[in-house]
Amino acid sequence: MTSLFGTRSRSVKHGGAAERRGARDPIERALQAAAARYAGLHPRFRWYARLKYRMDPCYRVIARHIGEGSFTVDLGTGLGMLPVLLGELGERRQALGVEWDREKVRCGLHASRGLPGVEIIEGDLHAFALPACDVITLVDVLHYYEAHRQEEILKQCRAALRPGGRLLIREGDGSRPGGARFTRIVEMGATRMGWNRGPAVRFRPIAELRSALVALGFRVHEDELAVRFFPGNVLLVAGAREHEVASQAQAALPAPVIGIPSTCELDPTDDPTQGAQRLSLLE
Repeated sequence: MTSLFGTRSRSVKHGGAAERRGARDPIERALQAAAARYAGLHPRFRWYARLKYRMDPCYRVIARHIGEGSFTVDLGTGLGMLPVLLGELGERRQALGVEWDREKVRCGLHASRGLPGVEIIEGDLHAFALPACDVITLVDVLHYYEAHRQEEILKQCRAALRPGGRLLIREGDGSRPGGARFTRIVEMGATRMGWNRGPAVRFRPIAELRSALVALGFRVHEDELAVRFFPGNVLLVAGAREHEVASQAQAALPAPVIGIPSTCELDPTDDPTQGAQRLSLLE
């Protein structure tokens, strides 16, 4: 608790510096705007979102991997924090958050209200039909499932990614000693208390996850995300290998038909109220 309050005191002391950084960095500005969207919620949700945006580096790092004009599906979105951040970044980014905890879905709907191209829906990632997309994110999700279920999820993600798409996975490394054990203990405690509704907690070695991704045809890069309050965390950035991207793109081209023009229409931007309407039907 002392270190947490110490960090908070330093944050207040250097608040002006943080604001100046936000004025220069669009991601910092988006983080501040996203955190403000959780005002009005129960304090446990409001403060959770504010502290996670401030202290967890995964949001900054993941945002830098998601380009303008892309469509991202965030599986196990929780409070919808990543889709809300992408919505605040703008530049035609679209994001869909899928979460099976109804109370967290309501929080995400509250925070995403009025953000174009952002939708939060209630759904089980095992039964959810993944749409074609540019990016899929799994932030602290896989460790709630056994290894064979994890690999089923990875296969579904691989099939849904468009040519050149990316799969971004943040996980704790199950093989690391020392401080990384703290992260695993915290996750187990959060599950037992009911904050996270996963069936169990099973952290795998990052090397195993990496091998599973390579076997699916991904080229994998690791970003270290371990910091003081989140030791042992890693971001796996998985993209199709270059020759596979080219072959997928070629396979996606329609066969030429003489005399008949080929057209392709994109779906219009999703109405952000659709998630609320869909949730109201379930109540």
